[in-house]
Amino acid sequence: MKKLYVLFSLLLLSNFPLHGVIRKMTMRVDGMTCSLCAQGLKSKLKKLTFLKKIEKINVKDGIVTITLKKKNELTRDELSKQMRTLVQKAGFTFVDITEIEEK
Repeated sequence: MKKLYVLFSLLLLSNFPLHGVIRKMTMRVDGMTCSLCAQGLKSKLKKLTFLKKIEKINVKDGIVTITLKKKNELTRDELSKQMRTLVQKAGFTFVDITEIEEK
């Protein structure tokens, strides 16, 4: 009976993603040196269908704060891959993303 319970639990959990869905995040980007750089990146980001709002772009620290749409189902890995591609196409270096916990 115990083995059946463990097997059932594993089957149930296998239907859920191992990584949670990110709703708000910061992204570190290297190579931005001026407000024109920020505007160029912002115009690329606005094309993303899962983007709700660009909260802030801090050129000095290379930090971009973004809110994603609630219906976004991208895992951290998928989101990271898409952001890396977009940032590189914009001419900058993608460093990483960090989830911001919503309160």
